[in-house]
Amino acid sequence: MSSGLLSSEIEALEKILGYTFKDKSCLHTAICHISFQSYISKDQKITNERLEFLGNSILSLIIANRAFEKLVNLKEGALRRLRTKLMKDSVCSQYFNHLKLVRFVKMGVSERKHLETLGNDKVAAHLIKSILAAIYIDGGLEPATKFFNGRCLPAAKSVLKDRHHSNWRRKLQEICQKKHQKQPSFVLLNEQGPEHSRIYQIGIFMNDHLIAKGEGKTKKLAASKAASKALEKI
Repeated sequence: MSSGLLSSEIEALEKILGYTFKDKSCLHTAICHISFQSYISKDQKITNERLEFLGNSILSLIIANRAFEKLVNLKEGALRRLRTKLMKDSVCSQYFNHLKLVRFVKMGVSERKHLETLGNDKVAAHLIKSILAAIYIDGGLEPATKFFNGRCLPAAKSVLKDRHHSNWRRKLQEICQKKHQKQPSFVLLNEQGPEHSRIYQIGIFMNDHLIAKGEGKTKKLAASKAASKALEKI
């Protein structure tokens, strides 16, 4: 079993990451799982654990900065919840899987089989964070940010669409039921635009009182945005 990446593998991996390393050893360390240590000599003991530690903080900064700049209407609480969501192992593993990085990882045979067949959110999350840290160490915050925004964010957007927004609506319903023993009403207030590009506006009512409204390309997305705003008020 080889202890390092072949030049062809490095080139392929850098193409996927959208970044060319000046120090290739940094990239190699990033994709070395601790289970790989038993396959290499004692003087080559390397693992991505320290990089993962750094990558966790870098990821937090990048997500917080982008959310702060792009989501100007969200308050601190909503921003914090969003950052927490996007840093969960289950979500970070989707960044890893989205880029199809498993073939480059150096790890034990059984661990690799498990990651390839069943998946392992924690391992995948640690790997994507260590890669992010490696880019940061080699090139700085700008290329690390570019990597996340350009390569990982598409997977993040999918997560937001499929899970995060539905959580906002469900959480609002749970809180209203607990506080008022009543569910909020979601009402279509308006829709406009051509058939292929409609914009919907959903309002949320409690006891006939409008507490929030949101817009989106689907009714579900509009309702979710409205729920997010309502959560800030109750």
